[in-house]
Amino acid sequence: VFISPEDDDNVVLIGNWIPFEAPEGGPNYFEWDSNIHYSLFVDNNGDAKPDITYTLSSRVEQATGLTFLYNTGPINNLTDADWNRKQFITVTETTADGTIVLIGNQPTAPVNIGEKSTPNYVGLMDAAIYDSSDGLPAGVKIYAGQTDDPFWVNLQVFDLLTLPGQDPPIGYQNYNVPVDSVSAFNVHSLVIEVPIARLKQGSEPVLGVWAASARKSSRVLNGLGGVLSGAG
Repeated sequence: VFISPEDDDNVVLIGNWIPFEAPEGGPNYFEWDSNIHYSLFVDNNGDAKPDITYTLSSRVEQATGLTFLYNTGPINNLTDADWNRKQFITVTETTADGTIVLIGNQPTAPVNIGEKSTPNYVGLMDAAIYDSSDGLPAGVKIYAGQTDDPFWVNLQVFDLLTLPGQDPPIGYQNYNVPVDSVSAFNVHSLVIEVPIARLKQGSEPVLGVWAASARKSSRVLNGLGGVLSGAG
């Protein structure tokens, strides 16, 4: 969460999901899960309860079942017929007054496969940024798709609590240089730029923001373990 570098009156909210997305991770590339709701919560009165909630849901449209490929040629725009597995997103804003749809079933950008499949990925990302020209409230911008993982973390800490760069035994004896374990990996990001005035309540200057995801409920059948254990 940070003040927009382009407009001091706006704040940017970002939630990241699906870590360790390798760019070459095909043929089944990464996408928003259509069975999950991804949400950003905003508390504007200090009671640790969401007063404003932004929720992303999605669906996938498979152009043809005759191929398993994500794309059959270069993806040059969000409606390109060569993009075989298009993803559409819906983003809502929920307050005490109810829920409004900010983005309704609109295409988002594909994953960044490479210069042959996505030759102008910046253009695809730009096309997937929705703002007031697309019917959003004034000052609101939304992007929901793949981005470079912005985090810096050395996961070697899980090697018996190792901190490279420190003297042994906390650090390593030999190669003792810290590394960014998520460098060159992508994530899926929900990015919302919104006027601060749209989020604030009265003169309260503090916003509490957190993210979560929720999977649709499913029925669990009783007794399956007993059936399986007696099947032999």
